Amino acid sequence: MAPIAGAVAGTALYLVFTDPNFLPTFVHELHGGFNQVPLASLEVITLIVATVWLVPRLIARHLNQKTSQSGLLLGLYALGLGLLPASLGNADVVHIAGNSAVLFLLSLVAVGEWKLPMRGLWTAAVAATYLLMVARWYSEAHRRFYPNIACINENLTPLAARLPSRLASQLPAFEQKWHCYSSQPLDVAALHAAIGDAPFASPYRMPEIVEEELPHVRNFVPSYWSGTTNLWDAEMEQKKVDELRQVRWAIIWPPFGVTPIETNSYARFAISTPYRIVHPGDWDGLLANEIYRNWELTGHIGNYLLYRRVR
Repeated sequence: MAPIAGAVAGTALYLVFTDPNFLPTFVHELHGGFNQVPLASLEVITLIVATVWLVPRLIARHLNQKTSQSGLLLGLYALGLGLLPASLGNADVVHIAGNSAVLFLLSLVAVGEWKLPMRGLWTAAVAATYLLMVARWYSEAHRRFYPNIACINENLTPLAARLPSRLASQLPAFEQKWHCYSSQPLDVAALHAAIGDAPFASPYRMPEIVEEELPHVRNFVPSYWSGTTNLWDAEMEQKKVDELRQVRWAIIWPPFGVTPIETNSYARFAISTPYRIVHPGDWDGLLANEIYRNWELTGHIGNYLLYRRVR
């Protein structure tokens, strides 16, 4: 009962201390807005086998025999089932590896009484699943995310010096897609000189130093969404567009049209896979089209672009 009681208590505390206006985001995600699971990948297949066959058989056997471990096993299984939404919420193999670890471990206990070679085959399947997830994550982190992080950080040293040597050689091609811009504070005086006290918005993610500064600017209009964090489908992005059209000016940190999630998961990982993402991200769809078609670049405020809505 301890895992169930902990989940109930944690939910109650969350609802007490969380702004209720944030909850509609969760409702949207429950309808699949954040679901990008690659279908039928190895980790998903082994997880399903463990969840619906191996572990239930283990628990049923212990319950029938009324062993002293039956309650513990049942509680761990309940915990594993509770973590499944976090495990399968998107294509991030780190979530699958961490949140499904209890189910994979229980499956190893379940086959512990099997005879070879079946016991060895399942153990090898679980080991291969985790090795593949580690390889995929290592590949993605170093091919895509590591350069982005190095680029976003303060440029205290040259970017190439913060990259592994073999990645530093790829930097010129990388910078053609994502140029490194210094994350300097926003020049509020220059902004007011350009637009006066007219309301302005910031539709895309900004450097942390600017995110902390914007709420104190008198004519800044905050967004309900943090940058493009929750724009996982066209419905949410249309709401972002409608919100942006309430103002005439916008500050953007270039470039704003980069898509971090591709439709096919093989585009994300060095190890090719043919499986398609269920709900592909729409980051450079409606919102970017709105800016391309109905806004024009009027100038620069330091390293930031100043856009004006023209239609």
